[in-house]
Amino acid sequence: MRVDGDMLTMTTPLGESFTAKMDVTEAPVKGDRGADRVSIKQINPNTLEQTYKLDGKQVSITKMTVSPDGKTMQNFVEFKVMPIKIESTFIKQ
Repeated sequence: MRVDGDMLTMTTPLGESFTAKMDVTEAPVKGDRGADRVSIKQINPNTLEQTYKLDGKQVSITKMTVSPDGKTMQNFVEFKVMPIKIESTFIKQ
């Protein structure tokens, strides 16, 4: 993930990618069979919320919060299609 101004770009080793403005405007998702659109909301300087949709229906919400020192990130994902919630912590290497 990379933030440049008000734009967030995400790419994965599996070929999934998007570039979206962080103002809740929907943007296309490439290479993901589970979602075709994403919108990004910047909640505060350390927290972003991603909402994924497929065929116009919300499929998941991901909330990411980076610690003030930038060393960890809390990640919370709620899948709407099947009621699953995943919480994880990422540590900067």
